[in-house]
Amino acid sequence: MHKILACNCPPISKPDSSVYAAYDVIFVGTVKSVGPCYKGMSEVTMVVRSLHKGKLFAETPLKADCETDCQMSFAQGEEWIIYGKYESYGVPMVELCSHSRRKPKAGEVDHMNEVIGTTYTDQFNDLQRDFPALEVVPEQAKDRTTHFNERPERKQILIYVLAGLAFVVVAYFGARRWLK
Repeated sequence: MHKILACNCPPISKPDSSVYAAYDVIFVGTVKSVGPCYKGMSEVTMVVRSLHKGKLFAETPLKADCETDCQMSFAQGEEWIIYGKYESYGVPMVELCSHSRRKPKAGEVDHMNEVIGTTYTDQFNDLQRDFPALEVVPEQAKDRTTHFNERPERKQILIYVLAGLAFVVVAYFGARRWLK
C-alpha cells in the first residue's frame, strides 16, 4: 500500500548502518516546547532521553520546517526518535523525509510502520543495539558554546564588501591629498 504525501520524499528504508552514517545526531527525546514559526523554521525544545550519535545537551533545541508541504508537526509531551543533521553546534535540523518518527499513542495507527516496515519499539530496540546510549553534554558547558560564528546573508556580505571598498577609496584619495 502506497501513501500519498504532499511532500515528495524518496523511499525511506529501515534504518541500518548506512542510514545511521547519513545523520550527525540520533536521539530519543520528549518534546518540551514548540516555538512559533519564524522564517519558515520552528524551534522545538526536546528533553533528550537517550543519545545514540552526536553531541547534545540534556535539553536541546532542534530546527524543523514549519511552512512547506514537508513540515513536521510536534506537540508537547510527544516522544520521538530523531535523526538530524547539525544546523549549528548542538542544534540539529530535522526533516519530514528523514527517519525521524513519533511514538504512536495507544490504539493509533503507526504510519511509519507501513513506510519502513518496522514498529517504533523495534526501531528503538535496534537503535539501542547498534548504538549504545552516550552521555549528553553537561549543562555547564552551554556557556562556552553560545559564542559561534554565523555566516552573514548575501545582502550583508555585499554591504560589508561595498563599505570596505568605499573606505579604501576614501583612504586612498585622502592620503594622496594629504601627502601633496
